[in-house]
Amino acid sequence: IASAAATQFQILQTATLSTDVLSGSAAQNPYSIVKNTHGVTVGQIIGNGVALKYTYGSEEFDGLVTSSARPIQMKLCINKRLDIGLSSDFSTFDLASTSDYETFTPMGLSTSFDGINLCASIYGGGIYFPIAELPDWRDRTNDPS
Repeated sequence: IASAAATQFQILQTATLSTDVLSGSAAQNPYSIVKNTHGVTVGQIIGNGVALKYTYGSEEFDGLVTSSARPIQMKLCINKRLDIGLSSDFSTFDLASTSDYETFTPMGLSTSFDGINLCASIYGGGIYFPIAELPDWRDRTNDPS
């Protein structure tokens, strides 16, 4: 298990306006980098990511883990970082996956979030980040205002 700090993925702003401090908008949230298949910003990272890889004998892999051709379900819990604020635009919680640390895609998982730990069932290795997202993230074709 490896971890990746969320701060290295934030979008840095080159200019600020005095109204930035008053807005909860996703457009001004540097962690709002989660996009759907339409290229629309639909979520924000809320914590550090984890990379899960598995070994079997001498073979290392990530991806679906099976036993007797059946997927093995694992519960993954990742802490929300207390220094990352939540945009009021994003009201549901999920995990995002990435393979390149540039594209973060919501997974559409059933999650539990107690304000600190975001937990979901996964079926294999990969790179996962806890996110907050729009309830209609799949079909959204325009950025939240």
